[in-house]
Amino acid sequence: MRLAFLICLSLLVVGCKRTATEDSTRREFDRHYAQWLIECKRPEVAIRSDVRGYTGLPSYRAIVALGRPALPYLQQKMEHDSGFDFMLAYAAVEIEGWNDSEFHFSSVQEFRDQVLTKMRTQQ
Repeated sequence: MRLAFLICLSLLVVGCKRTATEDSTRREFDRHYAQWLIECKRPEVAIRSDVRGYTGLPSYRAIVALGRPALPYLQQKMEHDSGFDFMLAYAAVEIEGWNDSEFHFSSVQEFRDQVLTKMRTQQ
């Protein structure tokens, strides 16, 4: 009986740690994402037509630095695309280690759609 209790308790603790880690990642992602949106609206950034002007911003780089745990949040933002969210596809590609040249697109929105399709097939 005591062994069963200890096993259940250890499973509960592991589950709580995983949830705490996911919550922490979500908070970090949301914080960096909100900051990225602010940076994107700065006049010296907003006038740029080159995607690298947006994907090189410190907050965007911080999103990429979160790594694989950020992928569900990136996917969610891209699926509910608003504003600059289509550019998050570049973060997903970088995190996954995919080669941009395997995607054939004529717009960044089309690139986002292809990245989302690939993400869904790998789940």
